[in-house]
Amino acid sequence: HVGTKVPGYMVPSAFVVLAALPVSANGKVDRKALPEPAWGGAAAASRYEAPKTPLETVLAGVWAELLGLERVGVRDSFFDLGGHSLLAVRLFAFLREGLQVDLPMRSLFSAPSVTALAELIRTDEEHRTRAEKNAVLLLEMYGVEPPAGDGSAPGQQP
Repeated sequence: HVGTKVPGYMVPSAFVVLAALPVSANGKVDRKALPEPAWGGAAAASRYEAPKTPLETVLAGVWAELLGLERVGVRDSFFDLGGHSLLAVRLFAFLREGLQVDLPMRSLFSAPSVTALAELIRTDEEHRTRAEKNAVLLLEMYGVEPPAGDGSAPGQQP
């Protein structure tokens, strides 16, 4: 319902139901005593989709590390998983340094999932070639088996 009333970036990415707000001795809300939201949960686990290309594998791994999650599906939204502007800065620093891809940060709003961001990178021939090669190198360096895909987007030649 909230999504129909406000822009997508203003929709809360998690809700925590509490019997009562924790209060301090002076009657104010004790923010430190509030529980952390559970990102994902059973609903997220049931819709998990694994990466299909080396680029998606690297992006999903970076997202999982930044967000403190065990795994990230390729269709999961960065913001729905708890991502925020400071983590986005770290993500784009990795894109520049690790994959040698320079995208504007606003691109995360139009491509908030691993698949969408990988596709955005693949739309530029220079970025696609460099990013895919660097993704394969990173996976080899960390001993991660790349997915069976050939690294190209559907309908494209590698």
